[in-house]
Amino acid sequence: MDSNAPSGRWPRDRGELLAVRPAWLTAEQYGPVSILAIWEAGYEEPLYLVTNMADLKAALALYRKRAHIETFFSDQKSRGFHIHKSHLSDPKRLTRLLIASCLAYLWVVYCIWGCARCTTTGESDSIGRIGAT
Repeated sequence: MDSNAPSGRWPRDRGELLAVRPAWLTAEQYGPVSILAIWEAGYEEPLYLVTNMADLKAALALYRKRAHIETFFSDQKSRGFHIHKSHLSDPKRLTRLLIASCLAYLWVVYCIWGCARCTTTGESDSIGRIGAT
């Protein structure tokens, strides 16, 4: 980190957001980048982000979507569709497989959402299978 940056853990107080820019990282002086440090209420430790994005608020907003994105990728790869086992190298074939698996993923999420809605409200679907009396 930049030698002018504060020493010790920063930010020091919850609710504090600090940014260092421009910054250069590693002995190879990778950069310029921005370093964000935010300590949100409810967390025991601050969060540190390194980004090359100019808009730091947008970088933080994208980071907050990370958990959803990682869940989707793990569902596609190792926990669900096992795309990594296809060993496809042809971009066209891989694209088709990804499109099919994404559509299947959306269908599964839709079905789960529909089942959850029907079991909590007692509604039936248009065919009358779920919750029908």
